[in-house]
Amino acid sequence: ALLSALTLPALLELDLVINRAEWDIEMSAFFARSQPILRQLSLQMPHTENRESGLLRIFALTPHLRRLRLFDCLEDPLPFNAVLIRGLNPSSPPGAPLCPRLQRLHLSRVSDCSDGICAAMLRARWGAQAHANGVACLEWAHIEFEGGVHDCDKTGMEDLSAEGLKGGIYLRYSGWHQGSWHHTGRVAAVMGEFGLGEV
Repeated sequence: ALLSALTLPALLELDLVINRAEWDIEMSAFFARSQPILRQLSLQMPHTENRESGLLRIFALTPHLRRLRLFDCLEDPLPFNAVLIRGLNPSSPPGAPLCPRLQRLHLSRVSDCSDGICAAMLRARWGAQAHANGVACLEWAHIEFEGGVHDCDKTGMEDLSAEGLKGGIYLRYSGWHQGSWHHTGRVAAVMGEFGLGEV
């Protein structure tokens, strides 16, 4: 309810832990009202029926975002799904690409995605394809998968890594991570690369 009382056009960074089911309506209204030049957004939120579509509406209102970090709620965990990944792919029609200035991306817990969909989204934001799609080139990406088979994502990320993209993709099984494919200790270390100053 706090956001409904605020108008912050000078807001550059926002870090929120959300526990309200109506968060997307309140946040959309806040951003539409404030129209800030928001450059960094970090959200931890519960699962709601239209969580991913709500996030995409918010991204449409925050075109200056350069750093994005999304977490599900620890008390009500449910991974993000393909709706979010497709929405972040600038080559997916219709309309102008979301987050056209995005340079750093962290998605915690992604599931229900076809193998390769995440790598395709990252590729569309990298190098010549980023230029062709009218978006900034990614500098760093960290995506955690909740199980499943992601051989194409793995290969795609390895190719992007060889070309200079920093970060990695990780598989989570029973609280353990294997990424890019490195030991779980890499996950904690890589968080500092996001540039937030703390994990």
